[in-house]
Amino acid sequence: MERYVFKRRNDDIYIFNLGKTWEKLMMAARVIVAIENPQDIIVQSSRPYGRRAILKFT
Repeated sequence: MERYVFKRRNDDIYIFNLGKTWEKLMMAARVIVAIENPQDIIVQSSRPYGRRAILKFT
């Protein structure tokens, strides 16, 4: 995650570079769209709060 951090404030709050994050999201979207058979796509989350995002994706 360090490469996506723009800077850290004095109160230990990290500011993310949304440009880099957006580029990675767009690249992932292009890869998913390029797959011919949607049945070949697997979504996995190791955290309990990722379940909602996975259900929205499917």
